[in-house]
Amino acid sequence: MEFQTLGAVQARVDGLPVELGEPQQRLVLALLLASADSVVSTDRLIAGIWGDEPPASSRKIVQGYVSRLRKALGGGEIIESKSPGYRLVVKPQLIDALMFQRHAAEGAAQVGIDPHRARQELEGALSLWHGAPFEDLSDYDVLRPEIVRLEQLHAAAVEARIEAEILSGQHTAVTTELADLTGRYP
Repeated sequence: MEFQTLGAVQARVDGLPVELGEPQQRLVLALLLASADSVVSTDRLIAGIWGDEPPASSRKIVQGYVSRLRKALGGGEIIESKSPGYRLVVKPQLIDALMFQRHAAEGAAQVGIDPHRARQELEGALSLWHGAPFEDLSDYDVLRPEIVRLEQLHAAAVEARIEAEILSGQHTAVTTELADLTGRYP
């Protein structure tokens, strides 16, 4: 089982994509992934999906989304019912955003010590990105803080990788990229 949030929200079982259903159902998974190993309240899921005007049957609908996600993901063990909501029980190395964060932090810590190793870690971290975070669900405001946080971490990882390349003597390799970045972010 692997999960992608650095691009469209996806799940893979044995390398094969899993059908995650309609956007609201994928949003439930996205919120669980963004808070992996923590309980996400049913109220937060409801507010994330419908805002201030949920239907009367919203709790039942969320239960249905969770039930269908459990089935799609191969059983009930991966999404645990835990008061006051649900918790995704999955190893961090199976979620691309968590792996990105780990490798980016390790790479950034090595920039001034071992620029070559730093560059490898940071390139590995950045290779996990396949688009904007939660790009298929970016219209849901509830994801905005996580999207912004991940984009900031991405920018910091790019900066650290460029610094590592410069410290490694790869000045010419980053010239074009720096020109592009300064054009986009003056």
